[in-house]
Amino acid sequence: MTPADVRESTRCPRRRSRRLAAVILAAGVGLAAGLGGALVAPPGHGPRLAGPVGLAAQEVPERRGVVAAGLRLRQLDGVKRVLMIGAHPDDEDTSLIAALARGHGAEVAYLSLSRGEGGQNLIGPELDEGLGIVRTGELLAARSLDGGRQFFTRAFDFGYSKSAEETFRYWPRQEVVGDVVWMIRRFRPQVVVSVFDGESPGGHGQHQVAGIATYEAFDAAGDPSRFAEQLTGSDAVEPWAPLKLYRSSRFDRDETTLALETGRFDPLLGRSHFQLSMESRSQHRSQDMGVPEPMGARAAPLALVRNRTGASGGLFAGVDTALLSLADGLPREHADRLRGVLDEYRGAVRAAEAGLDALEPWESVEALGRAARGMERAVAAAAEAEAPAGVRRALEDRLRRVREALLSAAGVVVDVRADDDLVVPGEVLEMEAAVWNGGPFPVVEARAEPTLPEGWSAEPLGPESVETDDSFRARLFGPDPASIVTGASGVEPGEVVRWRYRVRVPEDAEPSRLYYLARPRDGQMYRWPDDRSLWGLPRNPPLFGGSVELSLGAGIRVSAADSSGVSGDGGSGHGAGSAAGRSRSASGEQDAGGEVRVSVRRAGEYVGVDPARGEFRRPVLVAPAVSVRLRPRVMAWPLGAGEARAVAVSLESQARAGARGRLRLEAPPGWTVEP
Repeated sequence: MTPADVRESTRCPRRRSRRLAAVILAAGVGLAAGLGGALVAPPGHGPRLAGPVGLAAQEVPERRGVVAAGLRLRQLDGVKRVLMIGAHPDDEDTSLIAALARGHGAEVAYLSLSRGEGGQNLIGPELDEGLGIVRTGELLAARSLDGGRQFFTRAFDFGYSKSAEETFRYWPRQEVVGDVVWMIRRFRPQVVVSVFDGESPGGHGQHQVAGIATYEAFDAAGDPSRFAEQLTGSDAVEPWAPLKLYRSSRFDRDETTLALETGRFDPLLGRSHFQLSMESRSQHRSQDMGVPEPMGARAAPLALVRNRTGASGGLFAGVDTALLSLADGLPREHADRLRGVLDEYRGAVRAAEAGLDALEPWESVEALGRAARGMERAVAAAAEAEAPAGVRRALEDRLRRVREALLSAAGVVVDVRADDDLVVPGEVLEMEAAVWNGGPFPVVEARAEPTLPEGWSAEPLGPESVETDDSFRARLFGPDPASIVTGASGVEPGEVVRWRYRVRVPEDAEPSRLYYLARPRDGQMYRWPDDRSLWGLPRNPPLFGGSVELSLGAGIRVSAADSSGVSGDGGSGHGAGSAAGRSRSASGEQDAGGEVRVSVRRAGEYVGVDPARGEFRRPVLVAPAVSVRLRPRVMAWPLGAGEARAVAVSLESQARAGARGRLRLEAPPGWTVEP
């Protein structure tokens, strides 16, 4: 199977494909193509698929403008993390995820043991690994709506199982529990929610195993003697003991100890979290999961299973969710400094919440700018104190979130796109980074740089790179050559500024492949790569993108502490910006030149247009120059049978210039091959 087999049917005009057929007069024929770069399946796990596929989520309103700013403001204060664990895609309680992530600003993730490879497929022919890719895409579409994150273990869904004992014969117990422990230590939730009961028999064996593995991992994750290999080496994790374990009681409500409201109307979303979650659930299209989105009161029922806090009540009862708790355990001097910085940050966040206006969201920009600077100082203070990695990650995540909230409120849009979705080693493609200043504040200075894999190179392009076309469509949709810049540039309100680059892919670039399919499976378990940063991710990180730094002139005032010794780049690789023209005010504040520096990264995507559906986006992938497909893939031939049989060979070139070569079919001695 080639990348083309699992992508949509729309083809770029430059793609060319040639089919050749040969008649085989004996059995057991192999294939050798003198063209190179064929995408072939390694033994043991079926087809190697070049990249993510399935239903990509459309851009939703919650990601842009005042709604995005409001939702992100809910995430800026407090530390609340919840990990939900189930066996398959569509096992998760999307209403609980949506209510916690969108309504309460919590960090929520769903850990699915498998990718659902053994399920049905209502929408296409993909099965096994191919179906797992489709269902992974459906989960990502769901999470883009309900606001959660998505993780997986190595387990391959081998189909229905009658018991946990049977399932553990295919999914080794120690490996599955270890993967769950890894994700708990990596995500560091205070609360774990198991979709399934880990103590009662009955039901799907894989569901039972999901419950058992969750309960065991809850106990093991905080014990440094358990799965100790995870605690050493590159990208190691630290022991982490969650405080509370709940189980979903959707199917046995008599055991419910907590019902979390999900049907309340959210004015930011214009609907309830339950309604949003039903749209999220409807993304599981391959599984025939479309559902209505009813109005009215709803609740997610939970049963408390383990509690290390001793407190009863709400989901986070007894859990210290205060942002200031991140300073606990540090030496007193460092802890006091970090708490002081975080106090100022929290005050700025509260001011931003009070100032957010539906029609003029930029009223909150000044406060968000102060919050961003405050969090930069907090990150720097934590680094200076050599705080645990989990604390530093939590602060760095807040810094990223507050920067995104600032851009949303300011009406500044950053976009990175490529001119093609498939590129062959040795080819070039063009990428464009753009800043659209849709708000009232000038972007005093902006600059963009490509972020590329090792060995790739880029050269900047000027206005002459825009092809002139006087057609109506080009005048309406084409970029203005005057908007193309090189180097630093200001962006006035209403303007769009673009940076263009010609990106060269090295001749030895590896074809894109999903990290968990790069090696043959070990039975019913995927083999993860040596790079631990990939473990549990839905798919590979974006191939390339762009980094944009900008200085927003927003009349921001900062306290004198901003010029103290706890400033700098905040440990994020980007400075807080110069403060030109400082002057002490009567209130003890300084005028920092009204600027705040923001650094963001965006993945580079191909943006195309389908005549029937309009604009769509796809990830950029490296493809082999030629892909080869043999049909039928398997042929049973009785001994002594002498009749001729036909085998069809399909070649598809992804190279812009096409490909030339010679095709031959390899057969054992004495066999006859005729075209």
